[in-house]
Amino acid sequence: MDWFPVYLNISSLFQSNFLRAGINYNDPTYQFVLSQADGVLRFLTTDLTPTNYMNYLLDTNESGTLATWGVAFPVMPTGVALPSYFIGNIATHHGGILLVEAATNTTQPLVLTIYHGTNQIAQTSLYLSISGVEQMFRHKNLLLNIPPAMPDRLTDASVPNEPDTVDKNFVFLHGYNVLPNEARGVAADMYKRMYWSSDGSGQKPRQPQISRPCLKVRQPWPQNPRRQRRSRAMSRRPQKKIRHTVHADRTLPT
Repeated sequence: MDWFPVYLNISSLFQSNFLRAGINYNDPTYQFVLSQADGVLRFLTTDLTPTNYMNYLLDTNESGTLATWGVAFPVMPTGVALPSYFIGNIATHHGGILLVEAATNTTQPLVLTIYHGTNQIAQTSLYLSISGVEQMFRHKNLLLNIPPAMPDRLTDASVPNEPDTVDKNFVFLHGYNVLPNEARGVAADMYKRMYWSSDGSGQKPRQPQISRPCLKVRQPWPQNPRRQRRSRAMSRRPQKKIRHTVHADRTLPT
């Protein structure tokens, strides 16, 4: 879920026409180099195409293959050459999709440079603005004074990267044994899952997160002695910890 697809639409470079000959993708003197000034990106090569690029999220076979055999290449400021097999897939119209992730915030572009020998013959950039996912969804903290304190994010200014939304809300409510920092991680993970599960309209429900405390209520033992013994025995059994609960039908005022 932390990866995003990037399509290298350069197959026309390998096609010949009456004005010029296309690049021979088997020619080792041509190098296709990715670079990024911050050096905070990594990428995976895939066999995905523009028609099935979401399969890394939707197809368990594809995601399993990437998890087992995928190698994440760091994108260094000095550059990293794309593998020849990946370039061959682009040239034969059987690929061109990279999966990219960032280790931290960055606004430096991802740059593709093509070299013939030592000569630069082409260059293009993908401009990026990558920041924390918490800038994409709202949050209401009901944990009172439980440290570390998590500030509310309820205004438009506090979620500058919130996607275009429809007039619906999806509320993620959790509490009980989830500590504040754990709650942030769970909420971020849940948001990314919901974000990628689109209905095809391009718009998402607004998704606030609510962190709430656990309210413990002591109940009296049953008066029947037999039931009392059974209740006490059951109370000594290990209890399952409820990490989070999703209430899809709960809404907040917009």
